[in-house]
Amino acid sequence: NNPLVITDIETGGLELHHPIIQIAAIAIYPETLEVKAEFNVKIKFDENECDPEALKINHYKAEDWVDAIPLVDALKQLKAFYARFANTRRKSKKGSFYYVAIAAGYNSRFDSDRLFHRTREHDIFLPVDPRFLDVMQLAMWNLSLEGYKLTDIAAHFQIPVDGAHDALVDVKLTAAVMQKLRNL
Repeated sequence: NNPLVITDIETGGLELHHPIIQIAAIAIYPETLEVKAEFNVKIKFDENECDPEALKINHYKAEDWVDAIPLVDALKQLKAFYARFANTRRKSKKGSFYYVAIAAGYNSRFDSDRLFHRTREHDIFLPVDPRFLDVMQLAMWNLSLEGYKLTDIAAHFQIPVDGAHDALVDVKLTAAVMQKLRNL
């Protein structure tokens, strides 16, 4: 059974032009939640390009970003991470075969749109299926709640949400929520 790569980004705002400030991913076996590998990078960015409210939500403190790396380097590292789990065969429009990792996330369209927008800007191919599985959709199908934020679903299942809005915390929360939803 192939690992699933749960991916999350944090951004300096909700618009596509806002910078990505953190990327995290974990490769897990969905049946057991065993973590096979972990990826987490903070990215250099210009605070002036951000919505101050978004930085507040992300608990941004400049001292936590002293070791941050340029976005292009983070994307190259993410590419290498995905490549380790690229076990699913796909066929290109030209008829050749290539392999991709299968990814998931929470409200994953937000993250995947931004990741692929940035990789196109830097001419980087991510070996991952662009159709991320969305755990939020699973929650919406299976639960009737007033809100569907990741923290809402985690709280529903009594999963601690300490540190939410840190990409690494959020991928682990997503994995825990996914496990609960699969067991319904």
